[in-house]
Amino acid sequence: MISNIPNENMDKITIRKARPDDLDTLLQFEQGVIGAERPYDPTLRPDPLHYYDIPELISADHIELLVAELESGQLIGCGYARIRAVETLPAAPPAILPGLHVCLAGTPRQRRQSRSSPR
Repeated sequence: MISNIPNENMDKITIRKARPDDLDTLLQFEQGVIGAERPYDPTLRPDPLHYYDIPELISADHIELLVAELESGQLIGCGYARIRAVETLPAAPPAILPGLHVCLAGTPRQRRQSRSSPR
């Protein structure tokens, strides 16, 4: 466990390293990003399309894939950093953050219901 962050519902959010058993949810997150971008990018290939090799992101020693998890075990976000050697630019940082994606878990209907339910 990396950290615990309280959210507006007072649920504890844990930031931790991704595990192989997170793969299905991480693939759903990826497809959610692709689905959201597809209407705005006509150059995207037809499905099946993957932006990332998620199993490699989970297992590689030079990549740190993190997930945000509620106490219930539901994953609600992810992000990763890729550590790389920089030989041509010695002043460059030793890690890059190619993208941090906050993904809303559940279907659009579940998210609407969650927003409209009393707190």
